[in-house]
Amino acid sequence: MNDQISQDPEEKPEFAHYGVASSDLAHVIIEFAKPMLEQCGTYNRREEAISYAILAWNLSLENAAEQERLRRDIESQVPESDRDEIHALFDYLIKRKQEFYADNRFYILEYTLTPSGDGMRIEMSTRYVPRS
Repeated sequence: MNDQISQDPEEKPEFAHYGVASSDLAHVIIEFAKPMLEQCGTYNRREEAISYAILAWNLSLENAAEQERLRRDIESQVPESDRDEIHALFDYLIKRKQEFYADNRFYILEYTLTPSGDGMRIEMSTRYVPRS
């Protein structure tokens, strides 16, 4: 599945422009990441926000034991000074996924973010994960 994010040149928000998705899944991921994207002033920060959002999205689809194991592994790879912040970010994003997108069970297998004009292009491969 290829998802193109484009920008509306008429819209001039105070926060950084991060684009509007043109497919259903890209719309969902952008909306899911929106609280973080609103704080991003550069492409690199938007890319980082989308990456954390996708990682948390995928974590939310795991059972509780596997989710905890994966989170510990991920958090062990960031500097110790950032671990509490990353842990809190994952708590927030996983809760957001469960609250607003619980029925969306698509696991993002691979994704690529590339600049495209003033926006970014997202290419992703997904698979459906049935409830266990």
